[in-house]
Amino acid sequence: MAEAARYESAGLVHRFMPGLRFDGLWRYAVRESESTLRWDELPLESEVSRASGDPEGAWWCVRRCVAVLGQRAWRLVRPPQALQRCPSIAQVERVLQAMLPGWDLGAEQGRGPASMNAIIRALEQGGCALVRLVLQSPRRQGVCWAWVVGVEMRARAPVQAHERALLVVGAPWHAPWGCGYGARLMPGEHGAWVVRSTEGQCVACEAVEVVVLEPAP
Repeated sequence: MAEAARYESAGLVHRFMPGLRFDGLWRYAVRESESTLRWDELPLESEVSRASGDPEGAWWCVRRCVAVLGQRAWRLVRPPQALQRCPSIAQVERVLQAMLPGWDLGAEQGRGPASMNAIIRALEQGGCALVRLVLQSPRRQGVCWAWVVGVEMRARAPVQAHERALLVVGAPWHAPWGCGYGARLMPGEHGAWVVRSTEGQCVACEAVEVVVLEPAP
C-alpha cells in the first residue's frame, strides 16, 4: 500500500495522495528516468471560463491528475482525442484510461457514504478521484469538476466515524498557497454534499458522478 503524505492539526489528520508538495507553490514528482525524479511546479491557476473550451473544468482536473499519477511534465499532457466542452462521465473515464494505462478506473453515481468510502480506499492505495458536482447555491449554480487529492479525518474518532471531508482542488476555487486543498467536500443530509472553500464560502451541491483511480494490481 502506498503511504500517503500526512498533516496533523487541531485534532484532525489530513492524508494526501503521494507525489505532491505544497509548502509553497504546488509541486509534484516528475520522472526523468527509471531512477530519477525531479520536483516541478504544478500550476493551479484557473484558465476556465464560460467562453473557453472547458467551462466545467473537467479537463483542468484531468490534465493535473494525469500529470501527477503518470509523473509526467504537465505542459506535455494532452488528451488523445477531440473533447466535448461539457463531457460526460463516460468520456472522462475513456480519456483517463487511455492516458493512464497502468491504472484501474471505476465510474459510479455519487452516493454519499458509498462514494466517499470508494474514494478513501483509492487514496489509501496511492490513487485519487474526480467528482462532477452540481452547485445548488442561488448565487453560484451550474456544473463543475473537482479533483480529490486527500481526505480529512478526525484524529481520535472511532474507526467507523473517522472520515470528515474530502480535500479537493478545481478551477472554481483559488489556487491554495502553502495548503493542500482549495475546498472541503463534505457529506450533508439526505445524500446532499457541501463545498467549503478555504476562503470561507459554503455552497450546497450534489456529487452527481465520480471517477475513482487506483493502481492496477
